[in-house]
Amino acid sequence: MSNIEQVREIAHDVIGREVTEGKMPKVHVYDNAGKTLDRYTIVPQGKGWEYDRAGTRVHMLGVGSDPRGYSQWTGGVEGKHLGKKIKFSDLPKNVQQHVKMRLTEDVDIEREELTEIAIGQIVNTKGIRVERYADHMRVWDLTNAGKRGKRVDKFSIGPIYQSDTKDFSFREKHLVLIAKQNTYKRALEIAKFMVQKLQKMGDNIKIHQSTERGVNVDPPDKGPITVKTAKVSISATPRHFSVTDKTDPHNLPTMIPSLRRRVTSAKMFYKMAQELGNKLKSMSYLDIGKEMNRRKIDYHGYYAMD
Repeated sequence: MSNIEQVREIAHDVIGREVTEGKMPKVHVYDNAGKTLDRYTIVPQGKGWEYDRAGTRVHMLGVGSDPRGYSQWTGGVEGKHLGKKIKFSDLPKNVQQHVKMRLTEDVDIEREELTEIAIGQIVNTKGIRVERYADHMRVWDLTNAGKRGKRVDKFSIGPIYQSDTKDFSFREKHLVLIAKQNTYKRALEIAKFMVQKLQKMGDNIKIHQSTERGVNVDPPDKGPITVKTAKVSISATPRHFSVTDKTDPHNLPTMIPSLRRRVTSAKMFYKMAQELGNKLKSMSYLDIGKEMNRRKIDYHGYYAMD
């Protein structure tokens, strides 16, 4: 058995349902007396917990005696094969607390299909922003983003540039899980778990926590916009933008805010990018330039390869 298989990880799998106001649903609890790693099976009751369209299978949470060792969502049929039916109050206190957290955690359902975090990719959920670099990944708490006089919590994980290590799959899976969270607290919890396990496996990865001024972090509704197609590469925030023509690799024509009206130009371009949405993906460098001229957005053009 490999080191990866020996690691009994917490699997924070996204399930296809919404959590209403953080309220825990009614549950059925089964105990198989420790015959398997997932000794306890928690089966939520009510609408939204169906695993398939037919409703024959439901979402259920398998939890070990120590939830830090095993806690994973799956789909199945409820019944006696899961073990003896017990009361929720019969569960050990640590398991009760963990189950309450898992059943009321705020996971970003829109990120359900997220399967990887590529270098340069930025992911925004309701509560956090995640950005991956070549050798590390950063996560910001957006609670105080954009607020003057406030501090924004953030953490970074690294180094993560190794792609041929035995723990690569484990690490990448958990980086994705971090990016699916809606709360900074939950993202940090997963990150600490991942780092701890990787360090035990011989990895030199570390986690660093710090803060920065709230006004320096764009709020959730004004997060970075990134578009990369065969034609163009676009990045935009309310403070800056750049558009690069990828069809001319020898010159790389690029547009950025004009020096004379830098802040205004950036805000106008950001608004344009929000309004165009997915249409940007089908536009060429020339198309974007024409649209900027139509909206009277001042910009400075230059060749990035000069």
